[in-house]
Amino acid sequence: MLRDDYIKGTRRAEGEPRMLWFNDGNTSDKPPGTGHVFDLPVKVLGTVIAVRYSLDPDH
Repeated sequence: MLRDDYIKGTRRAEGEPRMLWFNDGNTSDKPPGTGHVFDLPVKVLGTVIAVRYSLDPDH
């Protein structure tokens, strides 16, 4: 579960996309927290993004 400060995100201006950096302060000036981003044991050319959510809260 994401902490409340990570869910809010930031916007540069009204109508702009919300940005989530997954670190304290939610800023691009710091690296993301290790609980959300980690190194893989193999080299990947590009970016891997995984998302997990439940459609059924009882599942």
